[in-house]
Amino acid sequence: MSTILDSADTLMEELQDARFAVLSILDLIAGLEKGIVETKGDAHAGEVETSLIQYLKPDLIDGSSPREFPQFPKFILVRNKVRYWPGGVWGDPSKSSPLKGSRILEEEAELLVGLVKTMEGFEEE
Repeated sequence: MSTILDSADTLMEELQDARFAVLSILDLIAGLEKGIVETKGDAHAGEVETSLIQYLKPDLIDGSSPREFPQFPKFILVRNKVRYWPGGVWGDPSKSSPLKGSRILEEEAELLVGLVKTMEGFEEE
């Protein structure tokens, strides 16, 4: 099974002049909990993602799912994820708001610009 990291490694071999970074929105904004994001450990369909959708596409939100923090068996991959993650939420969407979505998006853009600048000046050798 190939991962995004494997794909990036392959592309780095093929595109010698390109620079790569692999991260998610949640990786990028890690640390924004102070002052913006209230839910520690927030992930899929939680406070961050719900806030972004409330800001960008409010017509896609029809309410708020209950708070959920799934507990999967440690080190074991499961086929029946619904058994351990019935609602599909990882976090607390009740803490979301369009204003937070706007602030998260603004911070995310600034952090992304900073990462691009860092990558432009990055020299391995």
